[in-house]
Amino acid sequence: MPFYPLRRLALIALCLLPLLSFPVRGDGLPGNPADPVAGAVLGQTIRTRDVEELRYHVLRTLSDRLVKEEKIEVAAEEIQAYNAAKAKAMAKVDTSPPDNSPETQAVRAEIARAVILQWKVNRALYQRFGGRIAYQQGGPEPLDATRRFLEDARARGDFTLAPGLDAAFWGYYRDDARHSFYPAGNAAEAAVFGDPPWLQP
Repeated sequence: MPFYPLRRLALIALCLLPLLSFPVRGDGLPGNPADPVAGAVLGQTIRTRDVEELRYHVLRTLSDRLVKEEKIEVAAEEIQAYNAAKAKAMAKVDTSPPDNSPETQAVRAEIARAVILQWKVNRALYQRFGGRIAYQQGGPEPLDATRRFLEDARARGDFTLAPGLDAAFWGYYRDDARHSFYPAGNAAEAAVFGDPPWLQP
């Protein structure tokens, strides 16, 4: 995964499951209470008119459960290693003194945690379900594995969709034209979920 300036990394991190923020109501449930019921996940009703928001809430909730079940954690040493690698890469293109204020360091640590946690979730899904890996700006996405993860969860009744939303919900995963994939079987694909990318040369 390439390293970006802090502001760009913040935008990427906001696209990742742990930090992405669609509206949440005052009662803790997602969406606007004036919107129609779009589905439910693990007993939580989702109200939205946006299928991207629906898919986000379903995947985030199920991924949060996976993190707990698999005991996926991010250690302080991993955050330090990620930020050290990022700082080294940034120093090659930006010679200005870095901002090391406590506030900026806290933001860096949170971004690093989000990136590392998402990479670990993706690795866990890929190891369990396999399949093709798609190129994404925020890092490689185990597209088939994520789809199979969701299909299994739906078959168990972990989430439901309102009538008429199936095609839009699953389209992201089933329309290959939306994605570019790592060539199957090549060295780049094999290395994606090997060593963490920020530790690779």
